[in-house]
Amino acid sequence: MRFSASLIALPLKIHQIKGPAPSRGLCVPYYRGIMKLITSLFIFLFLTIQSAFCNDTTYCLFPLKLDNKWGFIDNNQILKIPYQFDSVGYFSEGLALAELNGLWGYINEKGTFVIKPQFKYAEPFSCGLAKVNSSDEKYPTVFINRDGSVAFKSKYRNVFGFNYNRAIVKGEKNIFYLDKAGEVIIKTKYPYGDLFYDGIALVWSSDRAEFIDTSGQRIAYFNEMGHQSFSEGLASVLGNGKTFYIDKFGNKIKIVSRSFYINKLGQSIITNTVDSLVYFPFYNGIAEVSVPGVGHKSGFIDTTGKLIVPVIYDRVDNFFGEYTTVYKEGKGSIINKKGEVVADIKEYDKYFPKYTCH
Repeated sequence: MRFSASLIALPLKIHQIKGPAPSRGLCVPYYRGIMKLITSLFIFLFLTIQSAFCNDTTYCLFPLKLDNKWGFIDNNQILKIPYQFDSVGYFSEGLALAELNGLWGYINEKGTFVIKPQFKYAEPFSCGLAKVNSSDEKYPTVFINRDGSVAFKSKYRNVFGFNYNRAIVKGEKNIFYLDKAGEVIIKTKYPYGDLFYDGIALVWSSDRAEFIDTSGQRIAYFNEMGHQSFSEGLASVLGNGKTFYIDKFGNKIKIVSRSFYINKLGQSIITNTVDSLVYFPFYNGIAEVSVPGVGHKSGFIDTTGKLIVPVIYDRVDNFFGEYTTVYKEGKGSIINKKGEVVADIKEYDKYFPKYTCH
């Protein structure tokens, strides 16, 4: 089961890499009145353009360690960058972290340092920027450009990496967001928040929550309800006995089922759900559903809400392409999107190659 939202995303410092990063997997009813329809479509297109995901390049280089040194191989397991580094990270936006003698720099796909090792702490590039350590007490946070120059310094200490051109900051009381110039672009009244996923971020307190877009505009408002992050244009919401929520346009939307999915306009899209099930984010057009509690069981639905894999498995994983792994009574199997068992778990490598471009 995966029914949780992080309070804030923690910075990543990679020391040991053992395989390819998993892919995260990383819609509209009829309106009365033509003007409302036009407005809705305009907003949808605006969000799509403004919230382009940053790190969306495909890479086929994978870290590998030999005799205490790290290099990179391709998806055919051919050595492309010799074993020469003390530690490395994955490639992100054409550059990868690499460590020598306790200091981090950034290499290109030929293994050449384009930013020499000089940082005691560094994070991968995202949206053209990377966070590195700062020795300046006045400006404890520093982001650099791809050429190693300083993009901006910030007085805020708890700043986390960029996603959809926004960086989340944990303030003394509330969450807020910075733009790529280091300026505050979104203020919130909530103590907790998440990164932008699919161009939408969840911000919340103990009794209420909002989905917001990258301009800070509200997508939907909820009172004492459960929520998950957006994925593939949809987000799962748990009604918790409430009768309505507020959509992007300020309308009260009647809740007709305990769990449902909304789109980026705050509209209820999938409502043909079962009250006893918990609903998770979509990956590759498939979402896990589960009976919660001790001895829970899981299955899958498609984007219409139709149950395509029965809720009979003790454990399931997200679909990777056309297949996923499921476990029942201690036995592992590989199934397709029709729920058909296609192989025993022993054939895992055949269906899920160890080195797959991502």
